[in-house]
Order: sequence, then structure tokens, then C-alpha cells
Amino acid sequence: MRVDYVQPLLGKYESLIKLLRDNIEAASSTSARKKMEKELTLRQNQQLELRKYDEQLRH
Repeated sequence: MRVDYVQPLLGKYESLIKLLRDNIEAASSTSARKKMEKELTLRQNQQLELRKYDEQLRH
């Protein structure tokens, strides 16, 4: 489960977070920036939770 699901999903979150950070810097409007910042925070929290779960699965 860890190799087939958790680790690939962590990679996808990493890519999405990087993309969101780049888009936030390039955002033209404040409302779009705020929306992306909210999405970024959500994805970072999900990534953190998944990393903790990955640690539990490793042991």
C-alpha cells in the first residue's frame, strides 16, 4: 500500500504545491491569489498528514 499509493500521492502533492507557489507569484488579482493561497494551505496540510501516515506504515 505504501509503495503503490502513499508515495506516488506524496509526489503528486509535491508537484501541485510547487505549481501553486509559482501561480501565486504570477497571479494578477488579489482574489485569485487568496484562493490559491487557501488551496496551497489545504494541500500542504494534506501532504503533512500523508507523511505522518507514511511514517506509521514504514514501521
